[in-house]
Amino acid sequence: MVNKIVVPRENLSDYLTEGMRHERYHLYLLDSEDEKIITEAKFFKTHKDAEGYSNPFGAHLSHISALNVISQSIIAYYCKKLGKTKYELGEFLGRESFVKMLRPVSLESSVRCIITPRRTINLKSGFFGNFDYSINEGCFQGRISGIIPLKI
Repeated sequence: MVNKIVVPRENLSDYLTEGMRHERYHLYLLDSEDEKIITEAKFFKTHKDAEGYSNPFGAHLSHISALNVISQSIIAYYCKKLGKTKYELGEFLGRESFVKMLRPVSLESSVRCIITPRRTINLKSGFFGNFDYSINEGCFQGRISGIIPLKI
């Protein structure tokens, strides 16, 4: 028999008791060289940010938000490169990802992403890609792979 012990609310993160934050941001695709994808995201505070968090770093980029920004950056880049809209291209269907946070990233300023395609493979209905990325000069580093489907 396993005993269930209720974890007191004060020992839980706000996102467990109040729900996930849904950050909103503007994404800017910057000119890039050497096939690198360079974007900048400017985050806007949500209703939960106004309530304040007990985190000593303040409002900061989470792993989930980092992956969302990277995925959307990849889609934005390929929309521009292929002359398609997101509705023609589809979503980035993540297959595998790895992220390491070396330093927290404050959402008080813009977040800059540099994404380097390592390998892309053309498929009948889109393509598969492996990408390395760095956020704010190595604060977050990682890899992501997935499929970008071309809607037919």
